Amino acid sequence: MGQKVHPVGFQVGFTKPWLSTWYADKDYGRLVLEDIRIREFIKKHYAPAGCPRC
Repeated sequence: MGQKVHPVGFQVGFTKPWLSTWYADKDYGRLVLEDIRIREFIKKHYAPAGCPRC
């Protein structure tokens, strides 16, 4: 068996951009915590929904 490379991870920076982009100049820490809380809420309440990139 050969080594497998994840297609998105291999192409990031060459042919594909990152999946998320931050535009925060101020309050970066507060916004990161808000993002983490939103992700935890989605994972907790919508886990059976099958969200692939949460």
